[in-house]
Amino acid sequence: MPATLTFHFRPRGPARFAVGGFLTLWLGGWAAGEVFALFTLSRLLREWTGAGPMDMSVGKAAAVTAFLLLWVSLWTLGGVMAIREWLRCFWADERLVVTDDVLTLHTRLGPFVRRQRIGVGQIRRCAVRSRHQQPSALVAELENRVIELTRLGTAGEREQAAAALNAAFALDPAAPADPVATDLPQPLTVQLPRQWQELEAAFCDAPLLVPTLRIRRRQTAVTAVITLLLLALLGLLGRSALADPSLWPVVAFLALPALGCGWGTVWLLLGRRELRLERHQLVVQRRFGRSVREVAQLDALELVESTDSDGDRWYKLQGLRSEGKPLTLESAIRDSADPRALGQWLQQRTQIPYRDAIPSEGEREEKRAAALLELKQRLGETGRAGSWMLKLVERIETDKKRPPAPPA
Repeated sequence: MPATLTFHFRPRGPARFAVGGFLTLWLGGWAAGEVFALFTLSRLLREWTGAGPMDMSVGKAAAVTAFLLLWVSLWTLGGVMAIREWLRCFWADERLVVTDDVLTLHTRLGPFVRRQRIGVGQIRRCAVRSRHQQPSALVAELENRVIELTRLGTAGEREQAAAALNAAFALDPAAPADPVATDLPQPLTVQLPRQWQELEAAFCDAPLLVPTLRIRRRQTAVTAVITLLLLALLGLLGRSALADPSLWPVVAFLALPALGCGWGTVWLLLGRRELRLERHQLVVQRRFGRSVREVAQLDALELVESTDSDGDRWYKLQGLRSEGKPLTLESAIRDSADPRALGQWLQQRTQIPYRDAIPSEGEREEKRAAALLELKQRLGETGRAGSWMLKLVERIETDKKRPPAPPA
């Protein structure tokens, strides 16, 4: 491997000008809405603090203030995401630098710069992956996760970078992206996903697998703050509704999310779903306070794939039981790393059978080829228009198989 290997990626293609132009117009309207909402909110806050006369009742003012706070929060978040995409169209830069067995990703998005380091020994291979309605991305496949390196540049530049990185790291680009599932006991080599944590239970012999307590505490704190804000607003509206009965529908409408957030806070604080790790068996149980109820006994695990209406792939780790439907233990969109790692970890920990039912890239290619062949046969049987479409499909297929031209 050379002492230093560098790849530079910038926004390419005419499509970015169309996207950037639309975002420019949208951001103009977004800025006008943001200024108007902030101005209105500042007037309400001055009235709340007594700096100005209040033009409405306390209950109505509280309802309008709560709505504007929620609206401004969501509107600001949407604007930040749009600005981020606008910067990716016109002011983005990504560099991959390999030095001393470390792959460093330098990402510039407008004035913001971020650096990420990946040990070469952690990388299994580099590849280019495609997503529905999105440009293909150059990724680094690690033991238990996939890191996206860049979507900038042309498809040919990303393909050449993947080939060069695999050659520099002595990696096999044709190696399977995922480990081969097996039912035989193996040493614990798979890392447990970070959203799970193993606990030694004092009241039983088998250890427990639970959601990570640190993440759980953060979720509880956030939900509790939202619940307190909703309850405070509900109290103000209820007080005003005693004098103005027209506010009772607003109180009833606000009570539903307040009760929902309150129950969510109680569940995060006192309840959880646990996996009891026994030998050759996995027991799912539900805990609430000191009460524990057994939900199911799982005899096998299976990782499956499904596609939603938007074409996004969902990956589910399911537990199979002798009676009843499979029980979902973990799910993720677009990336199977966490459900797969959890399934392999549980298989090695409890020695229950585990089957990876996700098709390989070769199987996907065979299905696409069979579907394309069927499409060609149908087009050939539909007359002159079908023959013209068949020639167009064959031309597109030939262009895709053509290797990318080397950079000038």
